Amino acid sequence: MEHTLSPFRPANYVVAAEKPVVASRDDILSVLHGERKAHLVCFLRPDEYAGVISVRARPGHIPGSVNLPFINLLEDNNTFKSVPQLQAQFADVIDLDGRLVVTYCGAGIASTVGAFALGLINYRNTLEYDGSLSDWTSDPSLPVVRGY
Repeated sequence: MEHTLSPFRPANYVVAAEKPVVASRDDILSVLHGERKAHLVCFLRPDEYAGVISVRARPGHIPGSVNLPFINLLEDNNTFKSVPQLQAQFADVIDLDGRLVVTYCGAGIASTVGAFALGLINYRNTLEYDGSLSDWTSDPSLPVVRGY
């Protein structure tokens, strides 16, 4: 007799996304080259965004991106802020004009918080750069900017 912790039988579950949800390095390059209009939003803490501190060999951020630390989207108890508060946080750094918003961070974790918060405010034109700075900084030919 097989012993499992769940009373449910294992099953495959496939989510059919209506559109892409993940950005690639090429997507970021198309934004930097002006081929695609988008906001790039980095969800790292300010000192890491600026390259003052870093766990990567090449500190800093992707050129043209703005900083919105993921922690700013959360209450002290780690729940998301209200929709009006989230809208205000985003409006402080980008125009919520329907343009594509690409979220990124250091390794694709904090950026998912940002992508989820955009969903909470019903902003649907988003991609999450899952590779984030770990992918970006691994290629020495790609530009990295330091400073706020």
